[in-house]
Amino acid sequence: MIRGMADTAELMELMQRMGRRVRRVVGERMAECGMSLPLAAALRELDDPLPMSALAERLSCDASYVTGLADRLEERNLVERVPDPDDRRVKQLVLTDRGRAVRGDVEARLREGHAWVDRLEDGEVETLVRILRKALAE
Repeated sequence: MIRGMADTAELMELMQRMGRRVRRVVGERMAECGMSLPLAAALRELDDPLPMSALAERLSCDASYVTGLADRLEERNLVERVPDPDDRRVKQLVLTDRGRAVRGDVEARLREGHAWVDRLEDGEVETLVRILRKALAE
């Protein structure tokens, strides 16, 4: 199937607009938790102890940026840096009890309804999720 340039251009424009809207809404909700988007994204990745280099990979950013995130999370007592049991040169980030509580608050706020999602029917939401998963698959 050959897609026309107008279709591709419109799709890209709509995705950019949706991305801006999602960032704005999520940013507002994270601010209610006292978190920035990058800090909240980092917290959401820390289910288990995670090397800082692996967090950088998951967040698609430079390792030096993760160092700054880790500093800010540690200052807030949300994470601890611990030596990797297999390589003491590597530092892993581990959620503190407070970090788990804040991450729970972050997750709860992300599950709250969004006006743009509420306009979609259940089947449309499921279809959109399926399409996005397929488009993002590597």
